[in-house]
Amino acid sequence: NITNNLSNRNLIINGAMQINQRGSQSFAHDGTQSGYTVDRFTFNISNTDEYDCTITQDSSVPDGQGFGKSLKVLTGTAESAVSADERYEIQCKLEGQNLQHFAYGSSAAKTITLSFWVKCSVAGTYGFSIYRSESAGARIINKPYTISSANTWEKKVITIAGDTVRSIVNDAGTTASAWRMVWALSGGSDWTSATHSTWGAYGATYYLGGHVTNTFATTAGSTWYITGVQLEV
Repeated sequence: NITNNLSNRNLIINGAMQINQRGSQSFAHDGTQSGYTVDRFTFNISNTDEYDCTITQDSSVPDGQGFGKSLKVLTGTAESAVSADERYEIQCKLEGQNLQHFAYGSSAAKTITLSFWVKCSVAGTYGFSIYRSESAGARIINKPYTISSANTWEKKVITIAGDTVRSIVNDAGTTASAWRMVWALSGGSDWTSATHSTWGAYGATYYLGGHVTNTFATTAGSTWYITGVQLEV
């Protein structure tokens, strides 16, 4: 008999960063590079002209939490300044067919909770957004978080009310970006100058809404780690 109704509730695949089939990945400064890193997580940059980094699976983890691996971003050559059209981010995409129980687009739309552990060498306010590509119009919500202490593992818990306006496309595959979670590392004003604290219509200025701290990209040797990513109703 099943007595624990909280089992198998995490919708994130490889949130503990245990699977890393591609090994270390490097991203150059041509301003358009993106690709998979630790399985199910991608790195994306746009319009950069100097920045490069290496992304690896790492053994640094929060003590006593049961995790053995993390994803690590290490800045190599830093950007001299983050221009308005530049952005740097980690993404995780989910298939819409796996999210239909959220009941979005109805009065029964469910509240969800995202939690993760993060450690960064640069303290400050970092953007987190969820972007949805829907046939009736893309949707976005911004939930920035604060890294209070440099080089210290911190757990972040983000609560997201349901979207009663628009349903989630019932698709298979991640190419349509039915549900794209975006952790900003740095971003210019073209992507950060407006904020939706609740679900709203997408515009480019909302993409990394609420992100403030850009010294991650302008600091050679800066590091950002994440593990224990969990998304649940």
